[in-house]
Amino acid sequence: MKWKTNETRCYHIKNDGIRCKLTAERGEYMCEHHRYDLRAFMKNPIQTAKKFKQYWGKAHHPACDKKGSLVCDCPDITDGAILALALKRGNEKSLSMHPTKRRLNHLEMLLKLRRIRAYYNSITVDDLWLPPEANWRQFRFFVYDRRAKLVRVQKIKDIINTKEKLLKHLRKHTPLHVYYSTSTWMRPQSVGPDPHSKGGRRKFRKQGRNKWLDNLWMGQGFYVDVDYEMKDTTMAAEMTAKVIRWYRDNVDRFPNLTIVSSGGKGFHVIDFNFVHEVHLKGQLLKGWLGAYDKQYKKKGLTPMAVRQNISRNFKRMLVEEMKRDGLLVDFEVTPDPRRIIRLPGTVHGKHMTVCKIISKDDLLDWENQEIA
Repeated sequence: MKWKTNETRCYHIKNDGIRCKLTAERGEYMCEHHRYDLRAFMKNPIQTAKKFKQYWGKAHHPACDKKGSLVCDCPDITDGAILALALKRGNEKSLSMHPTKRRLNHLEMLLKLRRIRAYYNSITVDDLWLPPEANWRQFRFFVYDRRAKLVRVQKIKDIINTKEKLLKHLRKHTPLHVYYSTSTWMRPQSVGPDPHSKGGRRKFRKQGRNKWLDNLWMGQGFYVDVDYEMKDTTMAAEMTAKVIRWYRDNVDRFPNLTIVSSGGKGFHVIDFNFVHEVHLKGQLLKGWLGAYDKQYKKKGLTPMAVRQNISRNFKRMLVEEMKRDGLLVDFEVTPDPRRIIRLPGTVHGKHMTVCKIISKDDLLDWENQEIA
Protein backbone atom coordinates (compact mmCIF):
# COMPACT_ATOMS: atom_id res chain seq x y z
CA MET A 1 0.00 0.00 0.00
CA LYS A 2 1.34 3.44 -0.93
CA TRP A 3 0.76 6.58 1.10
CA LYS A 4 0.20 9.88 -0.73
CA THR A 5 0.23 11.62 2.65
CA ASN A 6 1.55 10.74 6.09
CA GLU A 7 -1.51 8.64 6.94
CA THR A 8 -4.25 6.66 5.25
CA ARG A 9 -7.48 4.89 6.15
CA CYS A 10 -7.41 1.66 8.19
CA TYR A 11 -7.63 -1.51 6.11
CA HIS A 12 -9.74 -3.41 8.67
CA ILE A 13 -13.24 -4.48 7.54
CA LYS A 14 -15.84 -5.10 10.25
CA ASN A 15 -18.22 -8.06 10.34
CA ASP A 16 -21.01 -5.97 8.84
CA GLY A 17 -18.87 -5.20 5.79
CA ILE A 18 -18.13 -1.58 6.74
CA ARG A 19 -14.51 -0.53 6.59
CA CYS A 20 -12.97 1.13 9.65
CA LYS A 21 -13.07 4.93 9.41
CA LEU A 22 -9.96 5.54 11.51
CA THR A 23 -6.59 6.34 10.00
CA ALA A 24 -3.37 4.33 10.04
CA GLU A 25 0.06 5.80 10.63
CA ARG A 26 2.63 6.09 7.87
CA GLY A 27 4.09 2.67 7.13
CA GLU A 28 1.09 0.85 8.70
CA TYR A 29 -2.15 -0.38 7.15
CA MET A 30 -4.10 -0.82 10.41
CA CYS A 31 -5.18 1.75 13.00
CA GLU A 32 -4.00 1.37 16.59
CA HIS A 33 -7.22 -0.45 17.60
CA HIS A 34 -6.99 -3.16 14.91
CA ARG A 35 -3.22 -3.61 14.82
CA TYR A 36 -3.14 -7.13 16.23
CA ASP A 37 -2.31 -9.20 13.13
CA LEU A 38 0.80 -11.37 12.74
CA ARG A 39 2.87 -8.50 11.33
CA ALA A 40 2.11 -6.34 14.37
CA PHE A 41 2.88 -9.26 16.72
CA MET A 42 6.27 -9.95 15.16
CA LYS A 43 7.09 -6.24 15.21
CA ASN A 44 6.21 -5.74 18.88
CA PRO A 45 4.84 -8.86 20.64
CA ILE A 46 4.64 -7.27 24.10
CA GLN A 47 2.53 -4.33 22.93
CA THR A 48 0.23 -6.62 20.91
CA ALA A 49 -0.22 -8.94 23.92
CA LYS A 50 -1.10 -5.95 26.11
CA LYS A 51 -3.74 -4.90 23.62
CA PHE A 52 -5.12 -8.44 23.61
CA LYS A 53 -5.20 -8.50 27.39
CA GLN A 54 -7.08 -5.21 27.46
CA TYR A 55 -10.10 -6.89 25.88
CA TRP A 56 -9.69 -10.64 26.48
CA GLY A 57 -7.72 -10.85 29.70
CA LYS A 58 -10.20 -12.90 31.75
CA ALA A 59 -10.77 -16.65 31.89
CA HIS A 60 -14.54 -16.27 32.14
CA HIS A 61 -16.67 -18.94 33.77
CA PRO A 62 -19.36 -20.26 31.38
CA ALA A 63 -22.05 -18.80 33.66
CA CYS A 64 -20.42 -15.35 33.74
CA ASP A 65 -22.76 -12.67 32.43
CA LYS A 66 -20.02 -10.07 31.91
CA LYS A 67 -18.06 -11.64 29.09
CA GLY A 68 -16.26 -9.10 26.96
CA SER A 69 -15.32 -7.02 29.99
CA LEU A 70 -12.78 -7.12 32.81
CA VAL A 71 -15.09 -6.11 35.68
CA CYS A 72 -16.13 -9.60 36.79
CA ASP A 73 -14.54 -11.80 39.49
CA CYS A 74 -13.26 -14.40 37.01
CA PRO A 75 -9.50 -15.13 37.22
CA ASP A 76 -7.03 -13.33 34.97
CA ILE A 77 -5.31 -15.19 32.15
CA THR A 78 -1.57 -15.60 32.77
CA ASP A 79 0.89 -13.49 30.77
CA GLY A 80 2.28 -16.57 29.01
CA ALA A 81 -1.21 -17.64 27.92
CA ILE A 82 -1.98 -14.09 26.79
CA LEU A 83 1.13 -14.11 24.61
CA ALA A 84 0.16 -17.46 23.04
CA LEU A 85 -3.44 -16.34 22.45
CA ALA A 86 -2.26 -13.06 20.89
CA LEU A 87 -0.02 -15.02 18.51
CA LYS A 88 -2.89 -17.34 17.58
CA ARG A 89 -5.25 -14.43 16.98
CA GLY A 90 -2.60 -12.64 14.92
CA ASN A 91 -2.21 -15.72 12.70
CA GLU A 92 -5.98 -15.97 12.22
CA LYS A 93 -6.26 -12.26 11.43
CA SER A 94 -3.47 -12.29 8.84
CA LEU A 95 -4.78 -15.49 7.27
CA SER A 96 -8.30 -14.07 6.95
CA MET A 97 -6.91 -11.03 5.10
CA HIS A 98 -4.87 -13.03 2.58
CA PRO A 99 -6.34 -12.88 -0.97
CA THR A 100 -6.02 -16.64 -1.49
CA LYS A 101 -7.87 -17.37 1.75
CA ARG A 102 -10.60 -14.92 0.75
CA ARG A 103 -11.04 -16.64 -2.61
CA LEU A 104 -11.20 -20.07 -0.97
CA ASN A 105 -13.83 -18.83 1.50
CA HIS A 106 -15.82 -17.37 -1.38
CA LEU A 107 -15.76 -20.66 -3.31
CA GLU A 108 -16.75 -22.58 -0.18
CA MET A 109 -19.72 -20.25 0.32
CA LEU A 110 -20.83 -20.70 -3.29
CA LEU A 111 -20.79 -24.48 -2.86
CA LYS A 112 -22.83 -24.15 0.33
CA LEU A 113 -25.37 -21.94 -1.39
CA ARG A 114 -25.74 -24.50 -4.18
CA ARG A 115 -26.48 -27.27 -1.67
CA ILE A 116 -28.89 -25.12 0.35
CA ARG A 117 -30.73 -23.98 -2.78
CA ALA A 118 -31.11 -27.59 -3.93
CA TYR A 119 -32.45 -28.56 -0.52
CA TYR A 120 -35.10 -25.82 -0.40
CA ASN A 121 -36.15 -26.61 -3.98
CA SER A 122 -36.62 -30.27 -3.04
CA ILE A 123 -38.80 -29.83 0.07
CA THR A 124 -42.49 -28.95 0.44
CA VAL A 125 -44.43 -26.91 2.97
CA ASP A 126 -44.94 -30.08 5.01
CA ASP A 127 -41.22 -30.05 5.85
CA LEU A 128 -41.39 -26.54 7.33
CA TRP A 129 -42.62 -25.21 10.67
CA LEU A 130 -43.85 -21.86 11.94
CA PRO A 131 -44.02 -20.71 15.57
CA PRO A 132 -47.35 -19.71 17.14
CA GLU A 133 -48.48 -16.19 16.22
CA ALA A 134 -45.96 -16.10 13.39
CA ASN A 135 -47.56 -12.97 11.90
CA TRP A 136 -46.47 -11.02 15.01
CA ARG A 137 -42.85 -12.15 14.81
CA GLN A 138 -39.82 -10.80 12.99
CA PHE A 139 -37.86 -13.13 10.71
CA ARG A 140 -34.19 -12.56 9.92
CA PHE A 141 -32.19 -14.23 7.17
CA PHE A 142 -28.40 -14.43 7.19
CA VAL A 143 -27.60 -14.20 3.47
CA TYR A 144 -24.29 -14.23 1.62
CA ASP A 145 -23.48 -11.12 -0.40
CA ARG A 146 -21.52 -12.39 -3.39
CA ARG A 147 -20.26 -8.98 -4.44
CA ALA A 148 -18.99 -7.92 -1.00
CA LYS A 149 -18.15 -11.55 -0.09
CA LEU A 150 -19.71 -11.11 3.33
CA VAL A 151 -22.65 -12.54 5.28
CA ARG A 152 -25.31 -9.91 5.93
CA VAL A 153 -28.39 -9.89 8.14
CA GLN A 154 -31.61 -9.21 6.25
CA LYS A 155 -34.88 -8.42 8.04
CA ILE A 156 -37.84 -9.79 6.10
CA LYS A 157 -40.34 -6.97 5.60
CA ASP A 158 -43.11 -9.35 4.56
CA ILE A 159 -45.51 -10.84 7.15
CA ILE A 160 -44.71 -14.54 7.15
CA ASN A 161 -47.91 -16.13 8.43
CA THR A 162 -48.04 -19.20 6.17
CA LYS A 163 -45.57 -21.91 5.25
CA GLU A 164 -46.08 -21.10 1.57
CA LYS A 165 -44.74 -17.57 2.13
CA LEU A 166 -41.82 -18.92 4.15
CA LEU A 167 -40.86 -21.41 1.43
CA LYS A 168 -41.10 -18.66 -1.19
CA HIS A 169 -38.62 -16.47 0.72
CA LEU A 170 -36.30 -19.41 1.42
CA ARG A 171 -36.07 -20.21 -2.29
CA LYS A 172 -35.64 -16.56 -3.21
CA HIS A 173 -32.91 -15.58 -0.73
CA THR A 174 -31.18 -18.94 -0.06
CA PRO A 175 -30.23 -17.97 3.53
CA LEU A 176 -27.39 -19.62 5.43
CA HIS A 177 -29.33 -19.19 8.70
CA VAL A 178 -32.95 -18.34 9.53
CA TYR A 179 -34.10 -16.89 12.86
CA TYR A 180 -37.34 -15.61 14.36
CA SER A 181 -37.96 -13.27 17.29
CA THR A 182 -38.74 -14.86 20.64
CA SER A 183 -41.21 -12.04 21.40
CA THR A 184 -44.31 -11.00 19.50
CA TRP A 185 -44.69 -7.37 18.40
CA MET A 186 -47.45 -5.17 16.98
CA ARG A 187 -45.21 -4.18 14.04
CA PRO A 188 -42.47 -6.84 14.03
CA GLN A 189 -40.99 -5.74 10.69
CA SER A 190 -40.06 -2.32 12.11
CA VAL A 191 -38.99 -3.18 15.66
CA GLY A 192 -36.08 -0.97 16.63
CA PRO A 193 -33.67 -0.75 19.56
CA ASP A 194 -35.08 -0.62 23.06
CA PRO A 195 -35.83 3.10 23.65
CA HIS A 196 -35.47 2.58 27.42
CA SER A 197 -32.01 1.01 27.22
CA LYS A 198 -28.64 2.73 27.44
CA GLY A 199 -28.25 4.71 24.24
CA GLY A 200 -31.43 3.20 22.81
CA ARG A 201 -33.52 6.35 23.13
CA ARG A 202 -31.14 8.34 20.89
CA LYS A 203 -31.06 5.59 18.25
CA PHE A 204 -34.84 5.26 18.40
CA ARG A 205 -35.31 8.96 17.70
CA LYS A 206 -32.60 9.05 15.05
CA GLN A 207 -34.36 6.29 13.12
CA GLY A 208 -37.66 8.17 13.37
CA ARG A 209 -39.52 5.32 15.08
CA ASN A 210 -42.77 5.49 17.02
CA LYS A 211 -42.51 4.21 20.60
CA TRP A 212 -46.17 3.18 20.65
CA LEU A 213 -46.04 1.08 17.49
CA ASP A 214 -42.41 0.15 16.86
CA ASN A 215 -41.86 -0.91 20.47
CA LEU A 216 -45.26 -2.38 21.26
CA TRP A 217 -44.29 -5.67 22.91
CA MET A 218 -47.15 -8.22 22.96
CA GLY A 219 -45.63 -11.10 24.89
CA GLN A 220 -42.88 -13.71 25.07
CA GLY A 221 -42.79 -17.39 25.90
CA PHE A 222 -40.03 -19.04 27.93
CA TYR A 223 -36.89 -19.89 25.95
CA VAL A 224 -33.78 -21.73 27.09
CA ASP A 225 -30.84 -22.10 24.71
CA VAL A 226 -28.64 -25.05 25.70
CA ASP A 227 -25.93 -24.30 23.18
CA TYR A 228 -23.15 -22.70 25.17
CA GLU A 229 -19.78 -24.03 26.32
CA MET A 230 -20.83 -27.55 25.28
CA LYS A 231 -18.16 -29.93 24.00
CA ASP A 232 -20.50 -32.16 22.00
CA THR A 233 -24.13 -33.11 21.38
CA THR A 234 -24.15 -35.69 24.20
CA MET A 235 -23.13 -33.12 26.82
CA ALA A 236 -25.75 -30.69 25.49
CA ALA A 237 -28.46 -33.39 25.53
CA GLU A 238 -27.72 -34.30 29.14
CA MET A 239 -27.90 -30.62 30.15
CA THR A 240 -31.18 -30.23 28.20
CA ALA A 241 -32.70 -33.13 30.16
CA LYS A 242 -31.67 -31.34 33.40
CA VAL A 243 -33.26 -28.11 32.15
CA ILE A 244 -36.54 -29.91 31.45
CA ARG A 245 -36.60 -31.44 34.94
CA TRP A 246 -35.73 -28.08 36.51
CA TYR A 247 -38.50 -26.32 34.62
CA ARG A 248 -41.06 -28.85 35.78
CA ASP A 249 -39.90 -28.63 39.38
CA ASN A 250 -39.59 -24.84 39.62
CA VAL A 251 -41.86 -23.20 37.04
CA ASP A 252 -44.63 -25.41 35.64
CA ARG A 253 -45.37 -28.97 36.71
CA PHE A 254 -47.25 -29.91 33.52
CA PRO A 255 -45.76 -27.82 30.68
CA ASN A 256 -46.21 -28.39 26.97
CA LEU A 257 -42.56 -28.03 26.04
CA THR A 258 -41.13 -27.86 22.52
CA ILE A 259 -37.64 -29.35 22.19
CA VAL A 260 -35.57 -28.28 19.20
CA SER A 261 -32.26 -29.54 17.87
CA SER A 262 -30.46 -26.44 16.59
CA GLY A 263 -28.59 -28.35 13.91
CA GLY A 264 -25.32 -27.82 15.76
CA LYS A 265 -24.44 -29.41 19.07
CA GLY A 266 -27.10 -27.60 21.11
CA PHE A 267 -30.81 -27.72 21.84
CA HIS A 268 -33.63 -25.29 22.64
CA VAL A 269 -36.32 -25.81 25.28
CA ILE A 270 -39.38 -23.63 24.62
CA ASP A 271 -42.67 -23.11 26.43
CA PHE A 272 -44.92 -21.17 24.06
CA ASN A 273 -47.79 -21.33 26.59
CA PHE A 274 -45.90 -19.46 29.31
CA VAL A 275 -48.35 -16.99 30.93
CA HIS A 276 -46.84 -14.27 33.08
CA GLU A 277 -49.94 -13.66 35.22
CA VAL A 278 -49.81 -17.26 36.46
CA HIS A 279 -46.18 -17.10 37.64
CA LEU A 280 -45.76 -13.49 38.81
CA LYS A 281 -46.10 -12.73 42.50
CA GLY A 282 -45.93 -9.78 44.87
CA GLN A 283 -44.82 -6.43 43.49
CA LEU A 284 -44.14 -7.85 40.03
CA LEU A 285 -47.74 -9.03 39.69
CA LYS A 286 -49.01 -5.72 41.08
CA GLY A 287 -46.92 -3.79 38.55
CA TRP A 288 -48.06 -6.07 35.71
CA LEU A 289 -51.74 -5.55 36.49
CA GLY A 290 -51.24 -1.81 37.04
CA ALA A 291 -49.25 -1.18 33.87
CA TYR A 292 -51.86 1.35 32.70
CA ASP A 293 -51.52 3.56 35.80
CA LYS A 294 -50.78 7.25 35.28
CA GLN A 295 -47.58 7.03 37.32
CA TYR A 296 -45.87 5.15 34.48
CA LYS A 297 -47.23 7.50 31.83
CA LYS A 298 -45.60 10.45 33.64
CA LYS A 299 -42.25 8.65 33.34
CA GLY A 300 -42.72 8.30 29.58
CA LEU A 301 -43.38 4.54 29.71
CA THR A 302 -46.06 2.85 27.64
CA PRO A 303 -48.11 0.06 29.33
CA MET A 304 -46.48 -2.68 27.26
CA ALA A 305 -43.01 -1.23 27.95
CA VAL A 306 -43.77 -1.63 31.66
CA ARG A 307 -44.78 -5.25 31.16
CA GLN A 308 -41.74 -5.86 28.98
CA ASN A 309 -39.46 -4.69 31.81
CA ILE A 310 -41.36 -6.78 34.37
CA SER A 311 -41.02 -9.86 32.17
CA ARG A 312 -37.28 -9.24 31.80
CA ASN A 313 -36.76 -8.79 35.55
CA PHE A 314 -38.81 -11.87 36.45
CA LYS A 315 -36.92 -14.08 34.01
CA ARG A 316 -33.62 -12.74 35.32
CA MET A 317 -34.68 -13.99 38.74
CA LEU A 318 -35.34 -17.43 37.25
CA VAL A 319 -31.97 -17.30 35.50
CA GLU A 320 -30.25 -16.67 38.85
CA GLU A 321 -32.00 -19.77 40.23
CA MET A 322 -30.78 -21.76 37.23
CA LYS A 323 -27.22 -20.61 37.93
CA ARG A 324 -27.46 -21.59 41.60
CA ASP A 325 -28.78 -25.03 40.62
CA GLY A 326 -25.79 -25.64 38.35
CA LEU A 327 -27.47 -25.38 34.94
CA LEU A 328 -25.18 -24.31 32.12
CA VAL A 329 -27.08 -22.51 29.33
CA ASP A 330 -26.93 -19.23 27.44
CA PHE A 331 -28.31 -17.03 30.21
CA GLU A 332 -28.82 -13.98 27.97
CA VAL A 333 -31.44 -15.58 25.71
CA THR A 334 -34.11 -16.27 28.34
CA PRO A 335 -34.77 -12.74 29.73
CA ASP A 336 -34.01 -10.65 26.62
CA PRO A 337 -37.26 -9.65 24.82
CA ARG A 338 -35.35 -8.75 21.63
CA ARG A 339 -33.57 -12.06 21.14
CA ILE A 340 -33.88 -14.20 18.02
CA ILE A 341 -33.67 -17.99 17.83
CA ARG A 342 -33.14 -20.48 15.01
CA LEU A 343 -36.23 -21.58 13.05
CA PRO A 344 -36.89 -25.37 12.90
CA GLY A 345 -37.11 -26.78 9.40
CA THR A 346 -34.33 -24.54 8.05
CA VAL A 347 -30.67 -25.22 7.28
CA HIS A 348 -27.86 -24.53 9.73
CA GLY A 349 -25.37 -22.98 7.30
CA LYS A 350 -22.29 -23.74 9.36
CA HIS A 351 -22.83 -27.49 9.78
CA MET A 352 -25.11 -27.97 6.72
CA THR A 353 -27.69 -29.76 8.86
CA VAL A 354 -31.38 -29.04 9.47
CA CYS A 355 -32.79 -27.55 12.67
CA LYS A 356 -35.60 -29.86 13.78
CA ILE A 357 -38.23 -30.35 16.47
CA ILE A 358 -37.59 -33.61 18.32
CA SER A 359 -39.24 -35.58 21.11
CA LYS A 360 -37.85 -35.99 24.60
CA ASP A 361 -37.37 -39.72 23.98
CA ASP A 362 -35.00 -38.99 21.07
CA LEU A 363 -32.99 -36.39 23.00
CA LEU A 364 -30.13 -38.51 24.34
CA ASP A 365 -29.72 -40.48 21.09
CA TRP A 366 -30.08 -37.60 18.65
CA GLU A 367 -27.63 -37.22 15.77
CA ASN A 368 -27.74 -34.46 13.17
CA GLN A 369 -27.75 -35.45 9.51
CA GLU A 370 -26.21 -33.32 6.77
CA ILE A 371 -28.35 -32.29 3.81
CA ALA A 372 -27.69 -34.10 0.54
